[in-house]
Amino acid sequence: MCSIRGSSSSTTPPVIRHLIANALRSLKPGGIAIFQVPTYHPHYRFSLDEWLATKYELDMQMHCFPQQAIFQIIAKENCVPLEVREDGSTGGDFLSQPFVVRKHLQRRR
Repeated sequence: MCSIRGSSSSTTPPVIRHLIANALRSLKPGGIAIFQVPTYHPHYRFSLDEWLATKYELDMQMHCFPQQAIFQIIAKENCVPLEVREDGSTGGDFLSQPFVVRKHLQRRR
């Protein structure tokens, strides 16, 4: 089992993508991963170029990673979602979702 813990909400989308992909890639066949990611805010958008060009205060920023992109990573890493829920654990207008994912026993073609 692999559990991604920490604050993915304060991590930028490219890093969130990398963390999820690496965790799922590291699973053994039949292995389980559990992780939670903020997936939606009505006014959220992210541009890597803009983010890199801006000097930010040392405070916590909230980021989202689209649910569709998570499902694409899950499929690419030969996994299947077992459970996905929607919750408001991040507060405000953010939606967050815990994912339970299992690695296929054999490589799917």
